Amino acid sequence: MKKGIQGNRVKLATLFVLMAVLISACGGRSDSSPSPGGPSESEQQEKGDIYWITQKVDVAEKELYNRLVIQPFEKAHPGSSVKWVETENPTAAARQQLAAGAGPDIVTTDGPTLLAEFAKANYLLPLDDYADKYGWKDRFFDWAYETGFVNGKLYGLPSEYETMLVWYNKDMFRENGWSVPTSYEELFSLGQSMMDKGIIPFGYGSGDVKAANAWWYSIAFGNTLGSEEMKRMLKGDIPWNNELMKEAAQKLVDLYQNGYISDKKAPILTMDDGWNLFASGKAAMDNEGTWVLARLADKKPDFEVGFFTMPAWRSGVEADLQIGLGSMTGINANTSIPGLASDFLDRLYTAETAAAALQFGQFYPVKEVGSGSDALDPLVKQVYETLDKALEGSAGYLSWTYYPPRTDSYLWQNLDSVLLQQMTVDEFLDHTQAKAEEDAKNGSLFNFKD
Repeated sequence: MKKGIQGNRVKLATLFVLMAVLISACGGRSDSSPSPGGPSESEQQEKGDIYWITQKVDVAEKELYNRLVIQPFEKAHPGSSVKWVETENPTAAARQQLAAGAGPDIVTTDGPTLLAEFAKANYLLPLDDYADKYGWKDRFFDWAYETGFVNGKLYGLPSEYETMLVWYNKDMFRENGWSVPTSYEELFSLGQSMMDKGIIPFGYGSGDVKAANAWWYSIAFGNTLGSEEMKRMLKGDIPWNNELMKEAAQKLVDLYQNGYISDKKAPILTMDDGWNLFASGKAAMDNEGTWVLARLADKKPDFEVGFFTMPAWRSGVEADLQIGLGSMTGINANTSIPGLASDFLDRLYTAETAAAALQFGQFYPVKEVGSGSDALDPLVKQVYETLDKALEGSAGYLSWTYYPPRTDSYLWQNLDSVLLQQMTVDEFLDHTQAKAEEDAKNGSLFNFKD
C-alpha cells in the first residue's frame, strides 16, 4: 500500500483531470492493427502514443524512469512517444476508462487479485507470446511471475514486492532501556511502558485512506494464524470466522483500546498525521511497509531509525515475514499498438531499472539484481537482505496481494468499527466469512499453484 512509480493506493482522489486525456484513448493510435496471435512484422513498424498511468512520484524518481525507460523507448521508436499521467489512484483511473472501452495502453492494478478481475472482464491483453519473445519467465522470480496468470494465460507482470515492518526510534529505545519485543506479550508490555512515559507506542492514521487498515489486520491475522493456516483460509479450506481469527482480532482490539495505536485517534488522523507522530518523537514506533524507505530518503527524522519484524502473536507460531506485490502491470486489450506497448512494458522491468529503483526502496522481483552496491543506503540494503532471506524460507501473505477482493474490501472498510467496539469481533468475522463465500462463488480466491 505505498506511494511509488508502480505503487498503488495511498489516497483516493477524483479522476476528473484524467478524463480529457484518456477518454479518447482506446490505447494509442497506430498505423497497424493488433495481431491476436502475438508479435508480427507489422507490429515492428507501429507508431503512436503510449498512455501510461502511475501513482504520483517525486522528482528524482521521475528522472530515473525518464532516463532508463521513456527516453530509450522513444529513441528506439521514432515517431512514438510516452504520455505519462500521474494520479493518486491509477487502478481506479484505469478501471473507469477500461469499462468504457478506452483507457491507458499500460494498465496498473493493485496487485494480483485485481489483475484477475480485470482479466476476467476482458480488459487485458494476454501476454504469453510477448513473454516468449522477451524471455520474461526467466527474468522474474517464479513466485512473483506466477501471480500474473489467470486461467492459464499471462495477463500482467509483477511490480515491486514489499512487506510490513515496525520502524522504531532507536535513540528513544536506547535512552529508555527498551528491547525489541519477541512476542505479543512483550509487545503489549512495551506499549504500557511507553504509555507510562507519555509516549504513544504506534503512530498511525487512517482518516484519509481507510485501505491503510490492511497494514494492521494483515499483521494481526498472519502473525496469529501462521503461514500454513493462513494459506488454508485463503484457499477456502477453513472459514474466516475460526477461533484463531477471533483471537487475532481481539488482540488487535486490545492494542487499540489501550491507546497503543495513536491513542485511539487513528480514524480522525491522516496517514501523514500518523507518520508525523513518529517523526516528531511523539510516537516510538510506526507499523508500516518498506515504502517508508522512500520517505526516509527524502527527509529523515532527527533520530536514528531502525526496523524490526513484528513478533508472532501466538505461542508456537513462527513470525513469517508477510510479503506481497505492490501492483501488477498489463496491457489494455483494446490497445491498437500492442507491439509498442509490449516493448514499453519490457523496458519497465530490466535489471538496470530494478537496480536503480533500489535507491527509492523499491524491490522488483527481477533476477540478477543484488544489494551489494557501495552507494546503496545501509538501511535500504538491510531491508533488501531481510526480504531476500524471507523469500528463501516461508514467507507469509499480505492482504493486498492474497486476500480475495470482496473480503479484503470489507475488512478495511469495517475495521474501525471493531477497534472502536461499535461492532463485536464475532459480528465482524461472520460478515467477513460471508464476503469470502461470495468471493469463492465468483472464482475470486487467490490461485495458489499447490
